[in-house]
Amino acid sequence: MRLPAAPVLALILLGPLAQGARQDDPAAARLDRFRAYLERSPYHDKVFRGLVDDSRAAGLFDELLTEYEAKVLEGEDSGTARILLARLLGEDERFREAADHLRAVNPPTAEARRLMARFQQRSGQTAQALETLQGALHLTREPKLVRELLLERADLFLMQGNEDGARDAYRAVADLAAEDLNELLDVAALMADAGFPEDGVDLLAGARGLTAGDVPRTAQLLSTLGDLHERAKDGRGALAAYEEALPLLRQGHWLRKDLLARSLDLHRRAGSLDDAITRFKYSLVSDPGDLETRMALVTGLELARRSSEAIDALREATRLFPEDLALSG
Repeated sequence: MRLPAAPVLALILLGPLAQGARQDDPAAARLDRFRAYLERSPYHDKVFRGLVDDSRAAGLFDELLTEYEAKVLEGEDSGTARILLARLLGEDERFREAADHLRAVNPPTAEARRLMARFQQRSGQTAQALETLQGALHLTREPKLVRELLLERADLFLMQGNEDGARDAYRAVADLAAEDLNELLDVAALMADAGFPEDGVDLLAGARGLTAGDVPRTAQLLSTLGDLHERAKDGRGALAAYEEALPLLRQGHWLRKDLLARSLDLHRRAGSLDDAITRFKYSLVSDPGDLETRMALVTGLELARRSSEAIDALREATRLFPEDLALSG
């Protein structure tokens, strides 16, 4: 029977005692409950961590490890027992032994190979771990697991300094969710964090069709696209994205204030503050009640050292918005 995902530990610890639990020994009974759950779900990380932490606190970790070694040697429930033995060996930093046991799990599963790759990597066998993860990808079609396997391959490629391999892995993750904007935004951020913001730009530039007719989502996409351009040291591309997004955002929207500030900073760094000032003035002709743009204009004039114009612009803003506390202060 599949138990609810949360709170799993509470269900285990507060529910009925598992079969064989030793009611006269609370520590042992608790360990029995952890083990009973793990025999059904050997990859459950939170429950496994409880088993390890409690067995160590009770001074029973070595005994637990020896017991599972005996189970595997005797062939008792060898699949689950091997997986748990491998995990316990990993906690004991016997990574190569752990990987060998997971290789012996029959039939092989993507989850076992994934864990095997982690132990291989921790033992310094990064190339072998990559091969193992590639094999794991052939053992599952479950989208979430495939995504996680690909991201782990990307991490290993980065450890090797193999940028092309990492990029291919990220693109494969993006291909899994070509119609899911949230996922594409996440993958683009991962690409940028890994040092490939240009790849993130290319990915999101191809996703513009996913936001057609959805103004807030279009603004979000353009904002992220601008940030990626900035990370790629492409100030012109960032400005273009921000300035396209700004008219889509209503006054008072937190993102609008952020994009105005970012645009102004990009103009400052590019030595084009006069262009920003002209743009703000033009915008205020059609919408004189836009306080955020008025304050951006004031800031732009100050940065451009056009002090008298900045004072005049601030006085005009104060006249139009006499009750605004930010101005009166």
